[in-house]
Formats: sequence, structure tokens, C-alpha cells
Amino acid sequence: MADPVGAGKTSQLGEVIRRAITENDQCRILILAKASQIPRLQTELREEFGLYFFVYKDDFSIRAAYSWNKYDLVIASIDQVKPKHEHDCGGSFSTHFGKILAGGSWDIVAVDEAHHTAHPDGDGATLTFTLVAALRARAKRMFLLTGTPHVGDRDRFCELLKLARPDLAASIDDPEFFDSAVAQSVFRTRKIDVTDCPGNFIIKGEQTHLLKVPPRKPQLILEAALERYLSDWTADDEDRCEADDPLGPSGFRKLLASSVAALDVALRHRLKNIEGRLRLSRGNALKQAQSEARTLRNLIHLSEKAVVCDPKLRVVLALHEQYIVGAGRKILIFTQFLATQAWLQREFLQLSGQRPVIINGEQTTFEKEEALRAFNDDVDVIISTEAGSEGFNIQQACHIIVNWDLAWLPTRHMQHAGRLSRIGQSHRVLVLNITSDYWYDEHIIARQTTRLKYIARDLASVTDDPDEWSVEQVLGTRTYLGQLQTILKDVSGHCEYRSPDRIEYAAQRAASYRPGESAIAAE
Repeated sequence: MADPVGAGKTSQLGEVIRRAITENDQCRILILAKASQIPRLQTELREEFGLYFFVYKDDFSIRAAYSWNKYDLVIASIDQVKPKHEHDCGGSFSTHFGKILAGGSWDIVAVDEAHHTAHPDGDGATLTFTLVAALRARAKRMFLLTGTPHVGDRDRFCELLKLARPDLAASIDDPEFFDSAVAQSVFRTRKIDVTDCPGNFIIKGEQTHLLKVPPRKPQLILEAALERYLSDWTADDEDRCEADDPLGPSGFRKLLASSVAALDVALRHRLKNIEGRLRLSRGNALKQAQSEARTLRNLIHLSEKAVVCDPKLRVVLALHEQYIVGAGRKILIFTQFLATQAWLQREFLQLSGQRPVIINGEQTTFEKEEALRAFNDDVDVIISTEAGSEGFNIQQACHIIVNWDLAWLPTRHMQHAGRLSRIGQSHRVLVLNITSDYWYDEHIIARQTTRLKYIARDLASVTDDPDEWSVEQVLGTRTYLGQLQTILKDVSGHCEYRSPDRIEYAAQRAASYRPGESAIAAE
């Protein structure tokens, strides 16, 4: 089930389950999900479909295999019940993995955010993959739910396909039959084609722009000095320098592309480590450490000058002042780095008088929910790391996203947009992806372009829109600051354009379903 992020995969799963139970009231169903998403899933299935699922370990425990006879509708934390290590085969009833396997066969096993099951490098099996594969052998039907099934890596994509349809493994590995296997394994509807039962479109669409914000002279001077430092650092042995500092040269470049403030934190941390070595070094090692310490102090001096005039911050603050404040609008900002997040929160408070709420991986689930409640009430800015890119839906409060950093994977941008562009959103969503003239940003754009080509090639059999995976669709059309006012006016007054053919197709498609039935339930 690979409908785009925000197109209602959970609702479709609920309809599938409800229909399965109608046909067989003894149906056994297991849903695997991230622990943070389980309360939302349990509530949605109960309130929308009247399905009462029990949460493993929260609502009940299993002390013997026969205890499973009491529970037919179960949700479990995928991280809690996966194998403890690579040699855990599930044979021991003392582990959660063993207890889940002791549950016997299931009529339906569903896996939420299933793209996390595949190995990051498409090589070998993760513990999550081992869990899902073991349950696949015990399930009559398996549904893998993911809005981003393909990240630009065919091997990783094929792992998911084989989990969904192990009977098609040979075809998936055969280039001649690959497209046919994909068409038989993947169900996907374009987000803008989603309708209600009468055939009315319920997704307002997205307008995405790649906003170019050139760095100023202080940032360019800092970038040149940083490149000289990194060149000297890696001249002898790049592998040694990676071990010397886990961040590595690419990490420093990535931080500079995010914010001077984030780079400044890393430079100070590096300097502290070097100064610690000065007391222990002798001879050439001492001279090298002294030289590097001087270079780092100079870089920190340059960063202090550059941070006060960060051009990206000025753009976002202007956007906030001119389009958000006093207009009843709100803004969601994504960044990859905690240091950038903390700096942005401080700068917003100091320069606008308003303190944004934040979401990051260091918070508890309760703290994240509190931040979302505040944003839904009276706070007009929320700043999130990737910890908020899945499962947190705020479409009723906001329709503007700023991706402060360009993500390494294009699917990250899709996940971000899906927090707002989804069922229940009453506005067209504006996505601004900010980029600078730094080398690292251009490198990411080139990398994303290549990945998007691979995705478009492999998913061609399940989409009729050749532009769905284009760079312009995902990263946006290149835009400059002078065009921002026009863009803001445009997004307020227009909805997604749909051709007459697409409108007719959607109406016919909706008419073919029974009331309350989704496409996947019908098929």
C-alpha cells in the first residue's frame, strides 16, 4: 500500500480490516508500528471503524502460547518485538520475538512505515526485516504501508517487494519481468486523485519551490577558510581523519550548509579535543596540534562574524513577519541538526519576540505531543528535526513548510510535505526548500536528481504521471527572493490544477466503489 504520504493509507487499512472481519468474525490481525505511533493508530481504528485493538505489553501480556487465543486484534511495537540480535531465531519464549512467533498464524499482518524494514544499503537483513519475514511466513495476507517505498536504491526496493510478494521473487530479480512484478505488488494512487465517495477531490495539492538564498561575503570567506582547513586535515589520510573525529570532513561541510551556528558548535568541540591533546603531545605531534588549534580559533572567529548576518534566517524571519504574524497563519520548519534547531529557536525569540516550539529525538512522546498541542493553539512556529517527519499530522493548523536543509534522500522531502499535505488540509500547501551556493547543497541536488530518476524508472508501472518523480515536483522549481511575494499570493488563491481527463477518471473510479469502500478494499 504505497499511496503518497498523507493520502490515507491508515484509513484504507481500516476498511480492509473491517471488510475482512465482516467476512470472517474470527479473523486474526496483527499490526506492527513504531511505539510513538501506536496511540494514534489505536484511536483512529477505534473511532473511525469501531475496531478495538489491544496493544501488546500495554494492554496485555503473554505468559503461555495458549494465551494468544484471547487476542485476535493486536498492535505491537515493531522495535519491541524484533529479534534481540542477529542470532535470535525466535525459538525462545523468553523474548518478545519468540512470544510473537508463538502467536501462530494470522489472517492479516500489516506493517506501518514499512520502508524502515529494508536494509539501508540493500545488503543483508535488519532485525526488523527478520521479524517481518518470519511473520510473512505465518500470514495469509501481508500489507506493507509506506508512502515512500523507493529511496532510489533498487536493491532496497526489491527487499520490500519480496516481503510483500515472495511468490514473485524470481520475477522481481528478472529485468524482463520486473515491471510486471511491481505492478502486481504495489498499489498506489496519486495524492491529488484521492476523492470522497461522490468523487469530490479532497487533497488541495502542493506548490513546491527551491528557493535560492546566496550566502553573503562573511559566509563565503568562512567557507573558503573551512575548505583550506579540511584540505590540510585530509591531505595525509582521510580514513584516519574520519576516525579522528566522527563528524569527518563531509560533516563539517554539511553543517555549514545548514547554519553557521551549527558549524560553530562543531568547531568549538573540535578545538576542545585538540587543546586536550596539547598537554599530552610531544615533538611533531605537538606542533601539528598547535597549528590546528590556531586554525580552529581563526575559523571560530570567522564564524562569529558570519553568524550575525545569516541570509537564510533573514528570509525566514521576513516570511514570518510579512505573511504569518497577524494573518492567523503558521509555519513548520524542518532542519536536520539539533544545533541549528536550538539556534533558530533563540533567534526567533530574540528578533520576533515569539518562542517557537520544537520537536526532536531527545524528547519524550509526551513532550512532542505537548509541542504539537501548543502549535495547534497559539504558537505560530514549530521547528522540527527528522523526529517529526513521520506520524505527526498538523494539517489543520498550518499549510506552509520550510525545509531549512536539503535532505540526502528525496523521500525525506515527501515525508515532510506529508505532515501538511494530506486529507483534512483546507489549503494548498506551500513547500519552500532553501538552498545556498555552497558546494554541498549543489552536491545534494545532483544526488537527489539521480535517485529520482531511479525511482521514476522502477515505479513507472504503477503511475501514469511521468512528472510525479521529477526534480521540479519533489525539490521544486528554482525560485529567487524577488519572486517570493508573488508565490505567497499565488498559493493563497489557487488549488491544484487537474485536467478534464483526470477529473473524469476520478469520478468514474469513485463511482465504481461501494459506499465507504477504498480502492484497495475493492480489489
